[in-house]
Amino acid sequence: MTLNDYRKLEKQLRAEELYGTDVELVAVTVDPKVDTQKVLKKYASNFEANAEGWKVLTGDDVVIDRLTRQLNFYYSKAESGLVTHGTQMFILDRDNKVRAISSMAKTTDEPVDLEEVMTSVKQLAKE
Repeated sequence: MTLNDYRKLEKQLRAEELYGTDVELVAVTVDPKVDTQKVLKKYASNFEANAEGWKVLTGDDVVIDRLTRQLNFYYSKAESGLVTHGTQMFILDRDNKVRAISSMAKTTDEPVDLEEVMTSVKQLAKE
């Protein structure tokens, strides 16, 4: 659901001429053993992620743990392989400081508030 929302955000960011210049969309996997570079590349392709302004990233467990701790982003992986994680979308400024947090879509009936995200992004782009 989140990457579908990213697709919608990409369209709006392009319309505002912010995509890939002032704003980048970044998705980070918290399951690097499963989500290899090859898997992520295919996944990004399935969502037509344009690398000009949309990054799908991974790293080793140490890097991911450090990033998630800095953002206070919860995730866990059960022995079964099931991964659960928080539902926050972070909006960072040019100095990589969190300036806004939005909820990801939880269900198709509870989509991300794209208007709220775009308002935050446009404000930061002016700074």
